[in-house]
Amino acid sequence: MKKARDKTNCGCHPSMDAVVVVDIGNSRTRTASWRGGRLHRIESIPTGEISPLVFGKTGRAAASCVVPSVRRKFKHLDILWIDASLDTGVDFSLVDRRTIGPDRVAAAAAAAKIADRPAIIVDAGTAVTVDAISMDKIFLGGAILPGADLMIRSLHSGTGALPCLEDISKKPRSFAGRDTSSAMRSGVWNGLAGAVEHLVEGMASECGFSDFTVFSTGGGGRFILDLIPGCAYVGDMVLLGVAEIWERNR
Repeated sequence: MKKARDKTNCGCHPSMDAVVVVDIGNSRTRTASWRGGRLHRIESIPTGEISPLVFGKTGRAAASCVVPSVRRKFKHLDILWIDASLDTGVDFSLVDRRTIGPDRVAAAAAAAKIADRPAIIVDAGTAVTVDAISMDKIFLGGAILPGADLMIRSLHSGTGALPCLEDISKKPRSFAGRDTSSAMRSGVWNGLAGAVEHLVEGMASECGFSDFTVFSTGGGGRFILDLIPGCAYVGDMVLLGVAEIWERNR
């Protein structure tokens, strides 16, 4: 496995006319202006607070949305909604295109553009996805598991005494926690790291990858970067993929 450079902009086909690109996640929404092959003015807001203004005033917008109710709310707007039926630069013929999330589609499109070898993408948000892309830009499938915040909330809501930790982003200091909170933090983050590492190794073996790149992205991407050696962090991989798909379909 080789480590790629940390890239915040991919070599997507450059458009000089600005378009608004949007990544609508379960918890937060990230927006940017795409112009001249680069992302500009990246912003993040709670998904529950987005309005039509998020998509700009020019009528040029593309969005990945994993929240069906939000997409229905803005269906009257002229937006290029990302899905696997579009020209993405990735072959999705091996998977069910109807059910694959637009965030995974967009991240795959960005990885296919950036990587010069097979790639595995780890997108750590409310859910964590681990997806494999072949050298021939074929989407080979992936895995979905709960993210750190979801794990913590599940431990709290599903038990009678475990607390709901406010700041789960704090790294565990050791494997053996000395109190309940530190034990939960260790279990969640070290467990997540072990799961992701196991999935990466298993996918690489199953797909026949020997020389490949692992990308991490999403809200928990930097933490995954610290826990899984060899990852290359790409901060806004979904936004970059949305931009690439816009360029291919505009």
